[in-house]
Amino acid sequence: MSEQIQLVLFLLREMLILAVMAAPLALIPAYLAKKKGRSFTLWYLYGLFAFFFAFICFDVWWYTGQEMLWVLLLGIVLVAIPLAHSWFALPAALDHEPDHDLMFGKLVTSNAQTIGDDRMIYFFDTMGVWVTILFLIIAVTGVLFVNARLSDTGENVTLVAAPPPPPAAAPPAPPPKVTKPVEVPQFASVKEAPKEIKTVVEKRPPVPVQTFEPSPGGVPGGVPGGVPGGVPGGIPGGAGDAPPPPPPPPAEKKEEPKPEPPKIIRKSGGVLQGSATRRVEPSYPPLAKTARVSGAVVVEVTVDEAGNVISARAISGHPLLKDAAVNAARGWKFTPTQLSGQPVKVIGTITFNFNL
Repeated sequence: MSEQIQLVLFLLREMLILAVMAAPLALIPAYLAKKKGRSFTLWYLYGLFAFFFAFICFDVWWYTGQEMLWVLLLGIVLVAIPLAHSWFALPAALDHEPDHDLMFGKLVTSNAQTIGDDRMIYFFDTMGVWVTILFLIIAVTGVLFVNARLSDTGENVTLVAAPPPPPAAAPPAPPPKVTKPVEVPQFASVKEAPKEIKTVVEKRPPVPVQTFEPSPGGVPGGVPGGVPGGVPGGIPGGAGDAPPPPPPPPAEKKEEPKPEPPKIIRKSGGVLQGSATRRVEPSYPPLAKTARVSGAVVVEVTVDEAGNVISARAISGHPLLKDAAVNAARGWKFTPTQLSGQPVKVIGTITFNFNL
């Protein structure tokens, strides 16, 4: 069953309950009018319509948060009118006594010649019927044409970048190597002095001596002013006129690119609500309060780098309560979230509870 049909049935049920409540009270003006010779049926319908619409005014005043004072005053006036009218109503009597001596003196006198007639009450009853029919047409038509689901006003959230996967666990550290302590030889005192002291001579390998035979007239490519018959290219390790080669340029260290932090992260509802710096409570929709709808509404919000809500959409809850919850969530403000020193966007949920 659709939401519109449920609201229409609820409206008809409420009107039936109010009519049943007004029915016994309508007996009071009808009884007072009957004692004065007036029509019991017309006055009963007169009181029934007046009390019925008075109860509708009381119902509207109660379900709108008791703010519409003029509706309450209108209901009180509708209750007082039939009671006061029946109390001060004139009894049904002839305007003047007929002259029996005149011709046609004993004929029935018309209503225009009587006081305390019920023509005005008949007009009120007819007007009450038409007002009731018009009220039903407007109320039922309005419910059927208004979309009771209150379509989502939240914007679709598009993730700019998927959050990176969690870093892999570091490999376990290898167990420390246990090295055996090196035994240091300990010196012990000698009980008896040695009779002979042996001299130990270390034998070193002979150092090879490189000899160069001088060449008469010098060697081509020798250093000017050098020794005649020197070695081509000079003695190893000698200094020449050529400057030493420049040192190689230091290799440039390539900096590894730092991984960019994610531009948007997700927080749980409790953590996100705990960081709120401004909270806005939703107003209870009058239509939902009239239908006695209650419960929790979960709204998913996206918070920018400055802590402002840039989008909100209801993901669960009754359709009659979603619009109020989304409007309240847009007014929230949060502490900016930073990751690796850079502000990021946050996605999370806010839960609103509507209780009658």
